[in-house]
Amino acid sequence: MKTTGINYILVTPSKKILLQKRDNVPNIKAPGEWCFPGGHVEKGEDVLFAAIRETEEETGLKIAPEKFIPLFDFIIHPWKQKAKFFLCFVEEDVKIIPTEGQMFWKTQEEISNMKLAGDQNKIIKKLFKIINSFK
Repeated sequence: MKTTGINYILVTPSKKILLQKRDNVPNIKAPGEWCFPGGHVEKGEDVLFAAIRETEEETGLKIAPEKFIPLFDFIIHPWKQKAKFFLCFVEEDVKIIPTEGQMFWKTQEEISNMKLAGDQNKIIKKLFKIINSFK
């Protein structure tokens, strides 16, 4: 299965993660649920540059390519598409300007009590193990 999507996981030094609340509009999958922000890889586009582009489009942040750490591929349901996940550490007080849905910084504890879209909850523990391994 070819990678058709990317998700970027922005993390602050206090280990808060940026999550997006999905819009509640007709024909959207998992309306009102929480997810890692991301998008689709455009035709002929490299997955890393798709992550950079999507981050800037959705948050207003311009982040250098070397700041993105490739994590893993994951088939996300209900979309049934393979997505590449990237991790990127940002400053604690970074200002985002959301352009799609609502975005909020959440702690691991807060995330554990949230309704995540599809099966993204399967990667939370794995994700925090990775985040906690960085100094």
